[in-house]
Amino acid sequence: CLIYLGYFQPDGEESALLHARRMLDRFPEDGREFMYVIVWASRRLRRYDEAYQCASEGIQRFRDDPRFWHGQSLTMFSWFRDPTHRDSWRFAGLDAIAHLQKAAELYARNGEQNRVLLGAAHCNVAYFSCIEDPAWNAYDVERAVADLNWLKHYVPPDQWYPAYPEYFHAEAMVTYHVFRRDRDANVSGKRLLAELDCAEKSNEAALELFTKQSFLMLREQIAAARVEVLSRQTET
Repeated sequence: CLIYLGYFQPDGEESALLHARRMLDRFPEDGREFMYVIVWASRRLRRYDEAYQCASEGIQRFRDDPRFWHGQSLTMFSWFRDPTHRDSWRFAGLDAIAHLQKAAELYARNGEQNRVLLGAAHCNVAYFSCIEDPAWNAYDVERAVADLNWLKHYVPPDQWYPAYPEYFHAEAMVTYHVFRRDRDANVSGKRLLAELDCAEKSNEAALELFTKQSFLMLREQIAAARVEVLSRQTET
């Protein structure tokens, strides 16, 4: 039933979810795999309560399986970012990050085999750490930088093209927030422009592979920041 998750149409995800539920009832001894599909398919279908409950049960029953920790974290994040379900969100950004860190710890037990999954987990932490919304309450540039470095350790940047546009975007996002930290610390304009150049290069690489609203928004933020830095240089 994992094959159904390869479809981009909602019907494919719905089929995966229904099939996993049927198989879980029929073959409870193989519950781990079917529960994993339920977590991911229900999250993608925006049925966050079901995804959360199933992931919670998976964590309780299979505590050493990193997929349930990882899936739970992505459920919390997706729930938070969905404006049609935001009112029912009841967690904290640090909860989502803690679940990712636990997933990474478990993935690392077979580190060489799980390099791609470790990269994904650290990419998620880096991105989650750049969310400034007070309701998320997990903004931490230093943590974002550290996890971006771990992503690069497990999945080197020369392996990102063409499969991982989100890695280029995460690098751009973290670099942009480093720029903001340094701007507030009054570092030199030359260094700030260099950081913006790096952020822009990474974000444009992401956009070359995939057009996404968050990528376009970051492009605008970088452009506005560059104007601000150049304007300050002109004034001085």
